[in-house]
Amino acid sequence: MRKLKRVYLAVRDKYRFTKKHLLSPVRLPWKERCALWRWGFEPNKRVLYDFQKFSCSDFLSDEQMLAARFINDYQYYPLLGNKVIFERVTAAHTNVPKNYAVIQNNTVCSLDASFAGSTVADLYDFCMEKRTLVFKPISGSKGTGVTFLTAGEKALSVNNTIFTKAAFLAFAARLNGFLVTEFLHQHRYAASMYQDAVNTIRLLSMMDPLTQEPFIAAAVQRIGSAGTGKLDNFNRGALNALVDMDSGRLGKAAQFRNQKLSWHTHHPVTQAAIQDTHVPCWPMLKAEIVKLHKAVFPFLSLIGWDAVLTEKNTWYIIEANSTPAVYPVQIHLPLLTIPKVRFFYRYYQIVR
Repeated sequence: MRKLKRVYLAVRDKYRFTKKHLLSPVRLPWKERCALWRWGFEPNKRVLYDFQKFSCSDFLSDEQMLAARFINDYQYYPLLGNKVIFERVTAAHTNVPKNYAVIQNNTVCSLDASFAGSTVADLYDFCMEKRTLVFKPISGSKGTGVTFLTAGEKALSVNNTIFTKAAFLAFAARLNGFLVTEFLHQHRYAASMYQDAVNTIRLLSMMDPLTQEPFIAAAVQRIGSAGTGKLDNFNRGALNALVDMDSGRLGKAAQFRNQKLSWHTHHPVTQAAIQDTHVPCWPMLKAEIVKLHKAVFPFLSLIGWDAVLTEKNTWYIIEANSTPAVYPVQIHLPLLTIPKVRFFYRYYQIVR
């Protein structure tokens, strides 16, 4: 049955991949478009990846990335994909944002002793008390549905829109399967680049198939910008910069807007320096990720981690992903040019 499911998913993926090619807004000659399709890349990778400097075989293609989701066993996906479960599993081992409650069918279910309510009216009072909170879907990725709440004297700001109490109650009553979680105040190094977004670091960790020791393959600093709200999603116009694994210094930042890729040494809105900015407590974060992968998730071979450094010099793991996208890294560095990474994907028969 599992093999049959894999065949079905492979056929479905090929269909969707081809459909993306046909509907892509990226304008390319048909000869180039067909070549990308044959090599397994979506059309936008012609813009995002440096195929002049590197060979196609240096990059993990989009089709190979889809195949890589079978590296981790499906039965473990909820451990990372469900944010309630992830917090419960990891909270004993590292710092994670505290989950206060779940909103389900107009009922609020408490997850923490600090919130004793059960209605959306109770939740309003809790928001006014805490001043800043985050609502997010229990399952989901790419920042979809994430809502930031900030309390004023008499009203709440919901994603920078002022809500009266009545408007908030109506808004919260419509939510289903949403998590109420702690808001983290980021370190000044991140806030100085763009303070209106929570700027996280995405790290890729892999379990060496021979030694069974985890290692960090690569990391990027994500930085919000105009139009991204409080999120740092690259697809919405945020920037990302490669983090040097040894020094913790940032390289040039890439930004993808209107199907065009641009490079920045300084933030285009704030003019704050990005290139050569040092990520504080970088060795601490690397050690924490390796420790977590080995101690808590040794049965997973590939994990994407989102981390943020708080104003108190403490790293928090916001969430993790068992099928992490790799294109944010490959804009800067083709993954398969890293020998340990190429061996990893070759071991699982994703690449030759």
